[in-house]
Amino acid sequence: MTDLWPDELPTTVTPDSPVRILKEQAALLGKKTRGIVQASLRTSGEGSEAPKPFVYNFYITCPTLSYYYKIFSVAMGFEPYPASFRIDSDILKEISPGTGEGVSLSAKSEQEFVSILGDILQAEKTKKIVASLMLHAQA
Repeated sequence: MTDLWPDELPTTVTPDSPVRILKEQAALLGKKTRGIVQASLRTSGEGSEAPKPFVYNFYITCPTLSYYYKIFSVAMGFEPYPASFRIDSDILKEISPGTGEGVSLSAKSEQEFVSILGDILQAEKTKKIVASLMLHAQA
């Protein structure tokens, strides 16, 4: 049978893709906590008919407690940007005061994506979740 696919199909992921950034940050939490508290990324697709069919849920986890806490999700289309963050309501109030509950923050570029992600990961509530899980896991 004749191959009808184009020869120039992409075969690699760009190093700055949102998914790669999320995976790298997830791996770093486990290193900082000696594996006691970790972060995981889970996908949930909304289907090809959705405007942003790819959804990535970011969880802070504690394997010894079988505990998962979703701090945000990111939705994107076939192009990586814009990417829409749906953030835990307490974290959203902290990093974007005055933003209504259920509102998503949009990143139109890698720089905006990294900025929003940094704000989420450095939020006081995020730190409290990690500290609490560390405490319970070592009790």
